[in-house]
Amino acid sequence: MAPSKKLKIMDPVLQSKKDCTQQLQDGDDPMLHSPASEGPMELEGCSLSQDYVPVTNKSLHTMLQDLKGSLRADLRQITVDLHKDIQDLGGRTSHLESKTEEFCTAHNDAVEKLHKLEEEQAAMRLKIGDMEDRARRNNLRFRGIVDAITSEGLPQYLMVLFKALLLHLDGTAWTFNRVHHLPRHARFTADTSEDTTTMAPNRSS
Repeated sequence: MAPSKKLKIMDPVLQSKKDCTQQLQDGDDPMLHSPASEGPMELEGCSLSQDYVPVTNKSLHTMLQDLKGSLRADLRQITVDLHKDIQDLGGRTSHLESKTEEFCTAHNDAVEKLHKLEEEQAAMRLKIGDMEDRARRNNLRFRGIVDAITSEGLPQYLMVLFKALLLHLDGTAWTFNRVHHLPRHARFTADTSEDTTTMAPNRSS
Protein backbone atom coordinates (compact mmCIF):
# COMPACT_ATOMS: atom_id res chain seq x y z
CA MET A 1 0.00 0.00 0.00
CA ALA A 2 1.45 3.35 -1.12
CA PRO A 3 2.13 5.92 1.57
CA SER A 4 -0.44 8.68 1.72
CA LYS A 5 0.65 12.24 0.69
CA LYS A 6 0.56 14.99 3.30
CA LEU A 7 -2.04 17.58 2.43
CA LYS A 8 -1.15 21.34 2.65
CA ILE A 9 -3.69 23.59 4.24
CA MET A 10 -3.64 27.12 2.69
CA ASP A 11 -4.07 30.10 4.98
CA PRO A 12 -6.22 32.69 3.09
CA VAL A 13 -4.80 35.69 5.02
CA LEU A 14 -1.22 34.63 4.47
CA GLN A 15 -1.88 33.94 0.81
CA SER A 16 -3.45 37.38 0.34
CA LYS A 17 -0.40 39.10 1.85
CA LYS A 18 1.90 37.10 -0.39
CA ASP A 19 -0.09 38.13 -3.46
CA CYS A 20 0.14 41.83 -2.52
CA THR A 21 3.87 41.55 -1.87
CA GLN A 22 4.40 39.79 -5.20
CA GLN A 23 2.50 42.53 -7.06
CA LEU A 24 4.61 45.29 -5.50
CA GLN A 25 7.87 43.43 -6.25
CA ASP A 26 6.86 42.95 -9.87
CA GLY A 27 6.40 46.76 -10.24
CA ASP A 28 2.69 46.41 -10.73
CA ASP A 29 1.17 49.25 -8.72
CA PRO A 30 -2.27 48.12 -7.66
CA MET A 31 -3.41 51.79 -7.61
CA LEU A 32 -3.04 52.00 -11.39
CA HIS A 33 -5.58 49.25 -11.91
CA SER A 34 -8.15 50.77 -9.59
CA PRO A 35 -11.16 52.52 -11.12
CA ALA A 36 -11.38 56.35 -10.87
CA SER A 37 -13.32 57.20 -7.78
CA GLU A 38 -13.64 60.03 -5.32
CA GLY A 39 -12.93 57.95 -2.26
CA PRO A 40 -10.02 55.79 -1.15
CA MET A 41 -9.21 52.70 -3.19
CA GLU A 42 -8.52 49.33 -1.66
CA LEU A 43 -7.12 46.18 -3.11
CA GLU A 44 -9.11 43.06 -2.86
CA GLY A 45 -7.57 40.91 -0.21
CA CYS A 46 -4.90 43.57 0.66
CA SER A 47 -5.04 45.66 3.77
CA LEU A 48 -3.72 49.32 3.54
CA SER A 49 -2.11 51.32 6.30
CA GLN A 50 -4.09 54.10 7.91
CA ASP A 51 -1.35 56.73 7.02
CA TYR A 52 -1.59 56.02 3.30
CA VAL A 53 -3.48 58.72 1.30
CA PRO A 54 -4.72 57.45 -2.03
CA VAL A 55 -4.22 59.60 -5.18
CA THR A 56 -7.35 60.50 -7.11
CA ASN A 57 -7.98 62.38 -10.34
CA LYS A 58 -9.46 65.23 -8.37
CA SER A 59 -6.41 65.57 -6.14
CA LEU A 60 -4.08 65.49 -9.17
CA HIS A 61 -6.14 68.15 -10.90
CA THR A 62 -6.05 70.32 -7.78
CA MET A 63 -2.29 69.94 -7.48
CA LEU A 64 -1.78 70.87 -11.14
CA GLN A 65 -4.01 73.93 -10.78
CA ASP A 66 -2.12 75.06 -7.70
CA LEU A 67 1.21 74.62 -9.50
CA LYS A 68 -0.06 76.51 -12.54
CA GLY A 69 -1.32 79.36 -10.38
CA SER A 70 1.97 79.55 -8.52
CA LEU A 71 3.94 79.67 -11.78
CA ARG A 72 1.67 82.36 -13.18
CA ALA A 73 2.09 84.48 -10.06
CA ASP A 74 5.87 84.11 -10.18
CA LEU A 75 6.00 85.01 -13.88
CA ARG A 76 3.72 87.99 -13.32
CA GLN A 77 5.96 89.29 -10.53
CA ILE A 78 9.09 88.76 -12.62
CA THR A 79 7.47 90.64 -15.53
CA VAL A 80 6.55 93.55 -13.26
CA ASP A 81 10.08 93.74 -11.86
CA LEU A 82 11.64 93.63 -15.33
CA HIS A 83 9.28 96.33 -16.59
CA LYS A 84 10.21 98.55 -13.66
CA ASP A 85 13.93 98.00 -14.23
CA ILE A 86 13.56 98.80 -17.94
CA GLN A 87 11.69 102.03 -17.14
CA ASP A 88 14.38 103.06 -14.66
CA LEU A 89 17.10 102.29 -17.20
CA GLY A 90 15.26 104.29 -19.86
CA GLY A 91 14.99 107.27 -17.50
CA ARG A 92 18.68 107.16 -16.72
CA THR A 93 19.58 106.88 -20.40
CA SER A 94 17.39 109.88 -21.25
CA HIS A 95 19.02 111.91 -18.47
CA LEU A 96 22.50 110.99 -19.71
CA GLU A 97 21.58 111.91 -23.29
CA SER A 98 20.28 115.30 -22.14
CA LYS A 99 23.44 115.99 -20.15
CA THR A 100 25.63 114.88 -23.07
CA GLU A 101 23.76 117.21 -25.41
CA GLU A 102 24.23 120.10 -22.98
CA PHE A 103 27.95 119.36 -22.68
CA CYS A 104 28.35 119.18 -26.47
CA THR A 105 26.51 122.49 -26.94
CA ALA A 106 28.61 124.19 -24.26
CA HIS A 107 31.80 122.76 -25.77
CA ASN A 108 30.90 123.97 -29.26
CA ASP A 109 30.10 127.45 -27.93
CA ALA A 110 33.42 127.55 -26.08
CA VAL A 111 35.31 126.49 -29.22
CA GLU A 112 33.59 129.18 -31.30
CA LYS A 113 34.36 131.84 -28.69
CA LEU A 114 37.97 130.68 -28.54
CA HIS A 115 38.37 130.97 -32.31
CA LYS A 116 36.80 134.42 -32.22
CA LEU A 117 39.13 135.54 -29.43
CA GLU A 118 42.13 134.19 -31.34
CA GLU A 119 41.09 136.17 -34.42
CA GLU A 120 40.59 139.33 -32.36
CA GLN A 121 43.95 138.81 -30.67
CA ALA A 122 45.71 138.41 -34.02
CA ALA A 123 44.03 141.59 -35.33
CA MET A 124 45.01 143.54 -32.20
CA ARG A 125 48.59 142.35 -32.47
CA LEU A 126 48.68 143.44 -36.09
CA LYS A 127 47.32 146.88 -35.23
CA ILE A 128 49.68 147.33 -32.30
CA GLY A 129 52.61 146.25 -34.45
CA ASP A 130 51.56 148.71 -37.14
CA MET A 131 51.34 151.53 -34.58
CA GLU A 132 54.76 150.67 -33.18
CA ASP A 133 56.30 150.55 -36.64
CA ARG A 134 54.83 153.91 -37.62
CA ALA A 135 55.91 155.56 -34.35
CA ARG A 136 59.57 154.60 -34.57
CA ARG A 137 62.02 157.48 -34.98
CA ASN A 138 64.51 155.50 -37.05
CA ASN A 139 62.12 154.98 -39.97
CA LEU A 140 63.20 156.33 -43.35
CA ARG A 141 60.85 158.28 -45.60
CA PHE A 142 61.08 158.36 -49.35
CA ARG A 143 59.20 160.83 -51.48
CA GLY A 144 58.64 160.69 -55.19
CA ILE A 145 58.01 156.96 -55.57
CA VAL A 146 55.31 156.55 -58.18
CA ASP A 147 51.98 155.01 -57.24
CA ALA A 148 52.41 152.32 -59.86
CA ILE A 149 54.72 150.49 -57.50
CA THR A 150 52.52 148.39 -55.24
CA SER A 151 53.18 147.52 -51.63
CA GLU A 152 54.34 144.06 -52.68
CA GLY A 153 56.94 145.53 -55.05
CA LEU A 154 58.30 148.17 -52.67
CA PRO A 155 60.98 145.98 -51.00
CA GLN A 156 62.50 145.01 -54.34
CA TYR A 157 62.30 148.62 -55.63
CA LEU A 158 64.07 150.00 -52.54
CA MET A 159 66.71 147.28 -52.72
CA VAL A 160 67.55 148.36 -56.28
CA LEU A 161 67.56 151.99 -55.12
CA PHE A 162 69.98 151.27 -52.28
CA LYS A 163 72.27 149.34 -54.61
CA ALA A 164 72.35 152.31 -56.96
CA LEU A 165 73.02 154.80 -54.17
CA LEU A 166 75.42 152.71 -52.11
CA LEU A 167 77.64 151.02 -54.63
CA HIS A 168 80.23 149.98 -52.08
CA LEU A 169 77.70 147.87 -50.09
CA ASP A 170 76.55 144.40 -50.88
CA GLY A 171 72.79 144.65 -51.32
CA THR A 172 72.23 140.99 -50.49
CA ALA A 173 73.29 141.65 -46.90
CA TRP A 174 70.48 144.14 -46.30
CA THR A 175 66.92 143.30 -45.31
CA PHE A 176 63.83 145.41 -44.66
CA ASN A 177 61.56 144.60 -41.77
CA ARG A 178 58.65 146.50 -43.23
CA VAL A 179 57.88 148.78 -46.18
CA HIS A 180 54.54 150.50 -46.83
CA HIS A 181 52.96 153.62 -48.34
CA LEU A 182 51.90 156.49 -46.11
CA PRO A 183 48.49 158.14 -46.50
CA ARG A 184 48.54 161.25 -48.70
CA HIS A 185 48.33 164.49 -46.75
CA ALA A 186 45.27 166.64 -47.29
CA ARG A 187 47.28 169.56 -48.64
CA PHE A 188 48.75 167.42 -51.41
CA THR A 189 46.85 167.02 -54.66
CA ALA A 190 46.06 163.74 -56.31
CA ASP A 191 49.00 164.23 -58.64
CA THR A 192 51.44 164.27 -55.74
CA SER A 193 53.07 160.94 -54.97
CA GLU A 194 52.51 159.36 -51.59
CA ASP A 195 55.34 159.15 -49.13
CA THR A 196 56.87 155.76 -48.53
CA THR A 197 58.30 154.80 -45.19
CA THR A 198 60.53 151.93 -44.34
CA MET A 199 62.20 150.82 -41.19
CA ALA A 200 65.90 151.46 -41.06
CA PRO A 201 67.54 148.61 -42.95
CA ASN A 202 69.47 146.20 -40.79
CA ARG A 203 72.40 144.15 -41.85
CA SER A 204 71.66 140.45 -41.77
CA SER A 205 75.29 139.65 -41.07
